[in-house]
Amino acid sequence: MRRNDWGKMGWMMGVVIGVLISSWEATAQVKLKPPFDHPPRSVRTRSFDLLHTALELELDWDRELIQGRVRHRLVPFQTLHELRLDAAQMQVLQVQVHTASQGVNLAKGFQLRGEELIVELKHPLPADREAVVDVSYRVSRPRRGGHFVIPDRDEPHQARVFWTQSEPEDARYWFPCYSSPNDMLTSETRVIVPQGFFVLSNGELQEHKRLPDGREVYHWVQRKPHVTYLISVVAGQFAAYRQEYRQGDRVVPVISYVPPDRLQDAPRSFRRTPEMMKLFEQWTGYPYPWPKYAQICCDEYGGGMEHTSATTLTLDTLHDERAALDVSSEPLVAHELAHQWFGDLVT
Repeated sequence: MRRNDWGKMGWMMGVVIGVLISSWEATAQVKLKPPFDHPPRSVRTRSFDLLHTALELELDWDRELIQGRVRHRLVPFQTLHELRLDAAQMQVLQVQVHTASQGVNLAKGFQLRGEELIVELKHPLPADREAVVDVSYRVSRPRRGGHFVIPDRDEPHQARVFWTQSEPEDARYWFPCYSSPNDMLTSETRVIVPQGFFVLSNGELQEHKRLPDGREVYHWVQRKPHVTYLISVVAGQFAAYRQEYRQGDRVVPVISYVPPDRLQDAPRSFRRTPEMMKLFEQWTGYPYPWPKYAQICCDEYGGGMEHTSATTLTLDTLHDERAALDVSSEPLVAHELAHQWFGDLVT
């Protein structure tokens, strides 16, 4: 074995050992033993196939408010006399249902019951015909799924950030959806934020523009299917540490977003990301599957989450020069990157 192969194996063994140690520590702390909280259950039964989800959001940090609209394109597996979506701890303002052949609104009424939005239909939705469900809603001070980071008495200079974390079934707390990981769909997000803020989401950035009132809008589109819990929105003020990864003639942008005053720390955690991408491609025999790879470090976020093409990480991923003598974030970075294949592409 050549010297550089030994070095590569040593690096990967470090990653594996780190993951094993973390898993052992977590198990030791939790002391897993029966009886468990949830009994065994089968895969959730679906009444429709979700094709595409389009989100439009306005974020208000002063009121910790999400004002949203979501449009789902779906195809029923059977004739439906009502539609059921997952929706928890939110206010639903309006629901419309359309089919390609009927432009009129087929929603007769709706109600929130438990963690479900139940839509009564004027006429049944036929099987195998595409329909569109359009829901306007509002979430105030979300307790799960999404989180506003805001200044307070203890941290008056705290930077404002919004992030989401939906794994495995918490997407229902920040938008009405099918919130179970046994359906894959394409998605897009259009998010309005204050002037000077940046929004990261899945896929490719289609548009960024300033509105007449000074606010800014970011429109991201993810064209490769993924499960609902992998949809992500992060908004705030960030600086970008830019790299790239080459796949033959294709250049994949690799961008790590950090608070502006921590940009000098970004290379310590992220400089080896393209090298990791190359290694995982070699091991899996499958090219990196998404249009970009972004990593974004957020305050009040725990650990990391492998949202497709846009991993969210704790702010503790960043280390100054002295701390880097003792600790490394490379195992965490490699772990979340590996999920872009296993957990995201293959769910």
